[in-house]
Amino acid sequence: MKNIRKRELITQILSELEPDENGYKPDPIMVGNIIELLFCKIAHDVGWGRDVALRDLCSFTFIVKKARRGHIPGIKGSCLEIPEQVILKFKPGRRMREGMARLTVDEAKKILKKKKSHNRHA
Repeated sequence: MKNIRKRELITQILSELEPDENGYKPDPIMVGNIIELLFCKIAHDVGWGRDVALRDLCSFTFIVKKARRGHIPGIKGSCLEIPEQVILKFKPGRRMREGMARLTVDEAKKILKKKKSHNRHA
């Protein structure tokens, strides 16, 4: 199963848009700019401490992840301190959860297993 990139997302959006009463339909560059601007605005607002909610779709907020100990894979006994950090938190809304309901646990495990093996060989 192929991952969706910005270009494919733009194509999907354009295929679902109907021209307005004057026959106008946005071009791919405009749709791409809108997508980019949307996520830049979300990042900006969350970066200033505001929560962003897209009703029924999702919400974005931030959390402070506690400091913790980590290790370097492959080096026995290695230990390092990972400082606390601000993390973006994504919470799916009703429509997003409904869309995810189509994916069964078994299917999700198969997809994740394929991704994991693909990343090892890349």
